[in-house]
Amino acid sequence: MKVGARRWRARAPTGGPWRIGARRWRAHIGPHMTFRPLQIGIILLATATALIHIVLALPTNLIMFYLNGLGYIGLAAALYLPQFAAYRRIIRWTLIGFTAVTIMGWAIFGERSLIAYIDKLVEAALIGLLVVEMRKEGGSA
Repeated sequence: MKVGARRWRARAPTGGPWRIGARRWRAHIGPHMTFRPLQIGIILLATATALIHIVLALPTNLIMFYLNGLGYIGLAAALYLPQFAAYRRIIRWTLIGFTAVTIMGWAIFGERSLIAYIDKLVEAALIGLLVVEMRKEGGSA
């Protein structure tokens, strides 16, 4: 072997530039998040009311129902995504307001059916859990 020539050898995947990228990626998404029962309840209720709205929209193609379902899914997801942790209080208030406006819209324009009443119970429970979560985290309600 020549003097000054480097000898190639395989490196174990414990170092190198890919590790720096992984660290940055982990810092971007935040630490591993565990969900408490309260958060699971909020996610389940938001998903339930979203699915109810989307399923009710299917036969008649009601755009407002599709958008309402997507709004619940988007706000519930944003509430617990680590990227939006700094905005969690604002997102929670937005979800409470979104749910309240949905209930008021139904009270003014909505059809009175069993599924509608069940959905309003789900939405009222969602508001209740969001308020409980806010108080647990020290926010004013």
